[in-house]
Amino acid sequence: MTEIPRALRDRPLWHGMPVPMNVVWDRNGTPDFASLNHELSVALGKARQCGMCGKRMRGEAAFIGGPHSLEAGLFRDGPMHPECARYAMQVCPFVSGTHRQYRSLDVEREHATPIAVHPTAPPPQQMGLIRCRRYDMLPGGLFHAVDRVGETEWVQ
Repeated sequence: MTEIPRALRDRPLWHGMPVPMNVVWDRNGTPDFASLNHELSVALGKARQCGMCGKRMRGEAAFIGGPHSLEAGLFRDGPMHPECARYAMQVCPFVSGTHRQYRSLDVEREHATPIAVHPTAPPPQQMGLIRCRRYDMLPGGLFHAVDRVGETEWVQ
C-alpha cells in the first residue's frame, strides 16, 4: 500500500483513498475520480494552491500529462505539490496505466471536466510528471509550465 503524503491526510477518504480537492462529487455524495471541477482547478491554480490537497504551494509545482502535454508544457489539469503528484502517479488508475482508457459520460455534471474523456485522440501510452518554478494561465483555462526544473519523471 502506498503511503498517503502528509498534505493529503486531511482530505476526505473514499474507500481508503484521499479525494482530491478538485474532484467532482455527485448528488449522492460520491466522488467521481474521473471528473474534475475545472472552474475550481483554475481558481486553485490562480491562488497557487495544489489541486490534490488544496494547500498553498511554495517552491516548485508539478504537472502530470502525456507526452504531448509534457513536450508543449500545456496542461488542462491544475498544478500540484510534487509529492501529491507523485502519489497520484502511483494510485490513479488512469495515470499509473492500470486502467488507461477513455470513457464516455452518460450524465453531464455542472462544472465538470472529465479527465478520462477525449473526443478524438487515443489515450496516452505513457504519463509523466514535470516540475516547474513558475506557471502561467492561458485563455481557456490551460496551464503553461515555465522554468522547468529537472528531468521528466515517467510512470514506471
